[in-house]
Amino acid sequence: MCGIAGIWHLNEKELESEKLRRFTDALTHRGPDGSGYKLFNEVKLGLGHRRLSILDLSEAGKQPMSYPKSNLHITFNGEIYNFIEIRNELKNLGYQFATDTDTEVVLAAYKQWNFDCFNKFNGMWAVGIYNSDTKQLLLCRDRFGVKPLYYSFKPNDFVAFASETVAFRHLDNFTLSANDELISRSIDNPVYTEGTGYTIWNNIYQILPGHFTEINLNSKNIQQKRWFEIPRKNISISYNEAKEEFFRLTENAVKLRLRSDVPVATALSGGLDSSTVYAMLYHLRNKNLSSERINFNDIKGFVATFEGTLQDETDYAKSVVDFYKGEAEFIKTDFDTIIGNIESSTRLFNDITATPISVLGDVYKSMRSNNYIVSLDGHGVDEMLYGYRSLVGMAINQAIISLDTEYEADLTNTYLEMCHPEFREDERKKLIERSIQLKNLLSINTTAGKIKYAVKQKLKEFLPHKPDLFNPPSVAAVSWLKNKRFSSVKQLSDQPVDLSFYNASEKELAIDFYYRNIPYNMRDFDRAAMQHGIEIRMPFMDYNLVNFVFSLPMKYKVGNGYTKRVMRDSMQNILPEKISKRKLKIGMGAPIADWFNDSLSSYILDTVHSNRFLSNPLWDGKEIQDFVSRNCEHKKWKQKEAQQFWNILNAHIILQ
Repeated sequence: MCGIAGIWHLNEKELESEKLRRFTDALTHRGPDGSGYKLFNEVKLGLGHRRLSILDLSEAGKQPMSYPKSNLHITFNGEIYNFIEIRNELKNLGYQFATDTDTEVVLAAYKQWNFDCFNKFNGMWAVGIYNSDTKQLLLCRDRFGVKPLYYSFKPNDFVAFASETVAFRHLDNFTLSANDELISRSIDNPVYTEGTGYTIWNNIYQILPGHFTEINLNSKNIQQKRWFEIPRKNISISYNEAKEEFFRLTENAVKLRLRSDVPVATALSGGLDSSTVYAMLYHLRNKNLSSERINFNDIKGFVATFEGTLQDETDYAKSVVDFYKGEAEFIKTDFDTIIGNIESSTRLFNDITATPISVLGDVYKSMRSNNYIVSLDGHGVDEMLYGYRSLVGMAINQAIISLDTEYEADLTNTYLEMCHPEFREDERKKLIERSIQLKNLLSINTTAGKIKYAVKQKLKEFLPHKPDLFNPPSVAAVSWLKNKRFSSVKQLSDQPVDLSFYNASEKELAIDFYYRNIPYNMRDFDRAAMQHGIEIRMPFMDYNLVNFVFSLPMKYKVGNGYTKRVMRDSMQNILPEKISKRKLKIGMGAPIADWFNDSLSSYILDTVHSNRFLSNPLWDGKEIQDFVSRNCEHKKWKQKEAQQFWNILNAHIILQ
């Protein structure tokens, strides 16, 4: 929705309004429709806001906002989708409202219920609320971190917060400097840092998903407190009942996220998740919706295409568009401007990600040029319903441990069907080898071996949980880095997630959701869209749906030859069979191997031969130069190798 910022001088020094303005306006791309800046606390604290107008487009919706005759002041980024229901509840309690915004509802709800209001919200948010009576600043982030919030803090000096780390480049008396170990770790594994609360920059941290902190003049440190964790429960429900409930919850989640005063589109890849959102829009348009503020403009999908590469999913996207005789914009990469787009979008992104952010951004740039402001996207399903091969691999391990040979065979077939045909045989051999190794290691082909393993697992429950459980380093990338050993990073939370409730496979799923791909993907898609002034809404991140999915039996999630089983079966009546039965997993990302072999070859050669690249203290520039030169000369880049080099190139661009 917007970009938020704030600065609080914790000493006696006054805050200059121009300092707040520069810091806030670094986020203009997030909020091109207006700006606001307010000073409080004897001109020592300031809140800033860049507005992307979604609800109540009038000046009444301007922020920072104060609730009438109260001590509460807010700068807010996000959407509370059930704000109409909450506003009606507050009206019955005597509250009055001067705007049609959800921001005013947040203020009134906080005044009425204090922190408990966040448990009532169905939405996404990053918020700063200042209480001018108690001189206390609350920073809070939504359950799953859909909206970002970063901060820097020095006791007895200052605290500053913003929606993106790039804003800190424009903070007076603050030097943005890279944390060498964390940037090296992110080069090796871009997913790693995002789930810890740290960033690749010194003295810039993030409020973790489902966390908050309260700061006052006497604060000596910032303690992040967890306020949300997915309920740990198993429900007794038949598979048919589960399908019906999944459909109902998805339908309601999409309907709520259609509340908007501006046009709504959808990013369509051709995968099951985005196709389901596209189909659900048509399904809902045919119903008589009684909810207020539903925006049913012409339904249009926006599709990134990569013709002639393994990353191209155009045919799948066309199948769902044709199924509904709908509309879609098919977006091709502009190779005339590709280098400039990659460099500018990467610098603005200001972090390490596994694919050029311009690829994601092109979709949202096209939306904006077609006068769409909001996008309903299908993110979040893979991490709940075994949508990644790595998670299916863990499920195979669990089946082996459980001596469930039938399920093991089912999952093995599922895993292989997710692979591109030319890689399938190699993957089959790897699975067989890993299966043999695991069975020999655990000796679980015997009853005694199974008991022995169960005892080992029980003992592990008494060991302290370390969120440093992420993917192991990729050896090829580490070999290029000067620092080949990484220390453990402690997550910035007062309460790590209790994972003892889950079996080994479901534990991996939970780790992926809390610490790895969900925080990483939320960051990437938020920034890619907001670079072009587009708000992303994610129906599958509705907390009611997430809580439900995590309570289901494992075999409802993956089995019978498919990942996302309950979702596929619940949506089969609104999707073409080509989509609902699709098994091949591609994923949104650039075909960088093809680009490095062709249009970007000269660019990357020039880069690795530059003095700045060769002299970077983080990596062995000469070794990388030789590697890149060999691959470019023979045009033999493969996707994995290109991925490893892209991470280095990404870092090189932002460290300029």
